[in-house]
Amino acid sequence: MPNGTWRPSAAQRKRYNRQVVLRRQQDPKVRERFNATARRYNRKLKHEALAAYSGGKPIRCICCKEADERFLTIDHKNDDGAAHKRKLGLPKSNGRPFYQVLKNAGYPKNAPLQIACYNCNCGRRINGGVCPHTERNDIR
Repeated sequence: MPNGTWRPSAAQRKRYNRQVVLRRQQDPKVRERFNATARRYNRKLKHEALAAYSGGKPIRCICCKEADERFLTIDHKNDDGAAHKRKLGLPKSNGRPFYQVLKNAGYPKNAPLQIACYNCNCGRRINGGVCPHTERNDIR
């Protein structure tokens, strides 16, 4: 090796990586620390995506004005979310992978996306594109 530096072989790196994964799976302290880090990253990634599509306004549902980020999702305005995710090669139902794709693409502004709470998002899908909150307000 040049300059007396030692580098592990591919087999040694593979063995070490396998040991790290096993330790993460078997040691409760390591597993909890890893899971906590993943949860923090996922929350941060979701917050960034919601902030990017809020248009500089407070992060709220477009319909019912729910502001708790635990309930908020990215909604496809044209109800074509499944087709869009298939095009991106993502599973049908996901959160973090979709937010990661949006982040990697620089949160495209021309994408027909909006913020909706989970109830409004599912309600629009079930109710033919009309949120039940809107429908209920029309009845009154």
